[in-house]
Amino acid sequence: MLQDIFIEQTVKKEDKPILRTLYFVCVGLTGSNVLAGILIFPGMFVPALLFGGLAYYIFSNMDIEFDYAYTNGVLEVAKVRAKQKRKLLCEISADDIIVMAKTGSDPVVPFRGGGRKSYDCTSHKNFDYYVLVFKKSGRETKLLFEPNEEIIDSLKRKNSSKIYK
Repeated sequence: MLQDIFIEQTVKKEDKPILRTLYFVCVGLTGSNVLAGILIFPGMFVPALLFGGLAYYIFSNMDIEFDYAYTNGVLEVAKVRAKQKRKLLCEISADDIIVMAKTGSDPVVPFRGGGRKSYDCTSHKNFDYYVLVFKKSGRETKLLFEPNEEIIDSLKRKNSSKIYK
C-alpha cells in the first residue's frame, strides 16, 4: 500500500518600508479629510474615500504569503493576500521540470535573463533561493522560490537527474 506524500510550506514576503510609510500617510490623510469634511466642507469626504481606498489597497499588498504544496510529484505554488485571497500561480509536475538548482549555480545559468514567464515567490529576505525551470503548454517558465529540505528531497526522489541541491 502506497501512502500519499504531502508537504506544505508557507513563505511570507518581506514588507517594504516604503509601503508601510505610504500606508500610514494614507490613513492620516483619510482621517484629516474626514475631520475636514465634518468641520469645514462636506466635499472633503471624496478625497477621504480615495485615500481610504488607497490605504486598503496598500495594506492588502503588504501582507503577502506564498504557499508551496507538494503532493505526489506535483508542486503547487499559490499567492495569498491578506490571509484571505488565495490565487494558484502554477502547478508543476515533476515530469515537467527542466532543471532546479540554487540561483547562480551552473545548471541554471543558461536560463538567466528575460524571454520567459517568471514567478518570483521568494520572501526577499533570503538571497539563498532556488530557480526551477519547467515546461508548461510548450513554454519554458521560471519559478524563483525557497523550498525547505523536505520539498527538495521529494522532488529529487521523483526526478533526480534534474534537481541539484
